[in-house]
Amino acid sequence: MTGFAGGFVSSTATIAAMADGARSSPRLAPAFAGAALLSNVAMILQLGLVMGTLAPALLAYSMVPLVCSAIVAMGIALAFGWRSLLSTSAVSGLAIVRPFKPLAIVVFVGLIVILLLAASLLRDWLGDESLPWTLGISGIADVHAATASAAQMVGAERISNGIAIQAITIALATNSLLKCLIAAARGGWRFSAPLLIGTSLIVGTFAVAAGRSG
Repeated sequence: MTGFAGGFVSSTATIAAMADGARSSPRLAPAFAGAALLSNVAMILQLGLVMGTLAPALLAYSMVPLVCSAIVAMGIALAFGWRSLLSTSAVSGLAIVRPFKPLAIVVFVGLIVILLLAASLLRDWLGDESLPWTLGISGIADVHAATASAAQMVGAERISNGIAIQAITIALATNSLLKCLIAAARGGWRFSAPLLIGTSLIVGTFAVAAGRSG
């Protein structure tokens, strides 16, 4: 529940918190990995909410990539986390672990602010033609913010749905790369290996489906 709910705020911060939990309790690493992967399901759902609110046409255009990647994310999360959660000892262990560390979240929020500001300044300097790559930079910190920017520009008829989905795909990929690096640095291999496999499949599914959509 924590992993899924955290994904609506920041999947990256949630994965960092779960990585810390996995490092503290290595035997529960698969359960923490499953929870971390569930944050990607919430992230994808929120991408759809952002698109639907700001640019309904973009949501319709992106429906297949969103649905396919959400199904893959859910299946992978259940596959890696289910067996651990069947154990009573695992569940009781999770219950006594603090899921988030306030200081770590504050540091992460500061990083998000810096990256989003840098991406905004870069886009103002290079113009709308640089959108896919400048949003890729902002996506490192927060793929929701990058998606909101793309959707707003679609709504204002500054870019097409095709360019917007390209930008969102790049933002999703860069954000996922950061997640994998955090998982590897902080969670150990029993936590990071499922994250690397699952995240690669989620992003790959989204990119392939987006490509087939045009």
